[in-house]
Amino acid sequence: MIRLENVQKVYVGRGAPVEALKNINLTIRRGEIFGVIGESGAGKSTLIRLINFLERPTGGRVWVDGVDLATLSPEALRKKRMKIGMIFQHFNLLWSRTVFENVRFPLELAGWPKDRAQARVEALLDLVGLRHRRDAYPAQLSGGEKQRVGIARALANEPDILLSDEATSALDPKTTDDILDLILSINRRFGITVVLITHEMHVIEKICDRVAVLDRGVIQEVGPVPDVFSRPKSAVARRFIAEVFDPPSDGKGASGPAEGDGRRTEALRLVFVGAVAEAPIIHRLIRSHDVEVNILRGEIKRLKDVPFGTLTVRLTGTPAELTAARAFLTEAGVIVEAVTPASEEVTDGAL
Repeated sequence: MIRLENVQKVYVGRGAPVEALKNINLTIRRGEIFGVIGESGAGKSTLIRLINFLERPTGGRVWVDGVDLATLSPEALRKKRMKIGMIFQHFNLLWSRTVFENVRFPLELAGWPKDRAQARVEALLDLVGLRHRRDAYPAQLSGGEKQRVGIARALANEPDILLSDEATSALDPKTTDDILDLILSINRRFGITVVLITHEMHVIEKICDRVAVLDRGVIQEVGPVPDVFSRPKSAVARRFIAEVFDPPSDGKGASGPAEGDGRRTEALRLVFVGAVAEAPIIHRLIRSHDVEVNILRGEIKRLKDVPFGTLTVRLTGTPAELTAARAFLTEAGVIVEAVTPASEEVTDGAL
């Protein structure tokens, strides 16, 4: 559906050139919700604007539906962009136009017949729940209502792709969830490919199928959201995930000294993905192994449709018992990580 091939973007100004994106290779599949997460200045906005050629790459190619956008004439590119809707952090509404007129505006530019445009706008206002606000002006709307207008306008020309540029960053948590639910329902109902950029891991976990982690213009890792959450490969991904699942902060390390009976203590971070997250695995561990289990903290949630949980525990037992307990957990499908002493980071398979 969308493919970026060896893409580079360099901005040249009065000072030294700034390389915003470096050797980006990315494929986004038709019908998925694909997230790009990164900190401020990572290059997220530049990347998403390459998809509709609001920014042109300094090097490399951008393909949409098998078409290299650089090969299109200005008129052909204009028509291609009509099939790529976009919503923005600050809404970008026309303040002198009503809700109805804002949504109708792209249809006016596209030359839709008046009757057909009116029917389309009314259907879109029903879709986003704003029929009752059709005659209101943007200044009379809440932030969530403004973004609903932006979504309706982005869908006006029946696009195949919806780009979301930090669309929920200016909204409160409840409104953010409402807007994300709306985007998810649009994706499922119409099969529209959604590409969103954000600096909030909550956005990724709630609706995305896959995610790319961008840092300083470089893609650090790409994968299904549960995979990136459960086995992050980059430091920046681990930082983002820590916003959602913080490791324990009691300063105690992964291993404790042996007690008089030869027993010792180990702290583990356990990750449960899919059906494993809903199985009574800790109960089975306690019943089948001679180890003490002290639960330090835990959380379970859904990554879109996939159950996902983390549990930080401290196990006490003999070295042989601890080894058997870790083997049991691994065989049950649990990802077992050691909690390091000082940094409070985790190390996969360190024990």
